[in-house]
Amino acid sequence: MNDFLQIITHLVTIVGLPLAIWLYLQEQRRARHERAYGAWHTLDNQYLHFLELCLARPELDVLDSPLPDSGEATPARIRQERVLFGMLLGLFQRAYVMYNDQTTDVEERQWSEWVARMREFGARENFRLVWLELGPRFDAEFVSFMDELMAPDAPLQYPISCPIN
Repeated sequence: MNDFLQIITHLVTIVGLPLAIWLYLQEQRRARHERAYGAWHTLDNQYLHFLELCLARPELDVLDSPLPDSGEATPARIRQERVLFGMLLGLFQRAYVMYNDQTTDVEERQWSEWVARMREFGARENFRLVWLELGPRFDAEFVSFMDELMAPDAPLQYPISCPIN
C-alpha cells in the first residue's frame, strides 16, 4: 500500500507540476491580452472623443486633412485649435508609451496605425505650429520621436523660450 501511495505521489508530481506551469502561463497570457485590450479600448475611446469634439466644431481646422478654405484665423479659433491639438498630442504620447516597444503582433499593428495618424497630422502646418509650442512639454523620448517623424530631413526648430527637457 505504501508503494502504491508513492507511485500516486510521483504521478501527481509528474503530471501536476507541468499542468500547474501550463495553467500559470495561460493565466499570464490572458492577463496580458486583457491589459492590451484595455489599453487599446481606452485610447480608442479617447480618440473617438477627440473626433466628436472636432465634429461639434466643423469650422475648426483640426481633422487629419486640412479644410480647403478654413476662413479667418481669429485668436479664439487659434486657441480652440491649439487646445484640441494639445489633446491629440496627449493621446499620441499615450500611444507612444503604450505601443512603441510593442511585444505582440496586435500591438505592432496598433502602433503602426498610430504612427500613420501621427504622420498625417504632422504634415499639417497648423498642427506643426502647435507642436513647436507644446512639444517641449512632453516626454523627451516622445519629443525626439515626433520630431523625427514630422521632419525626417531636418529637426524642428524650437523657440528659444521653450527648451527641451
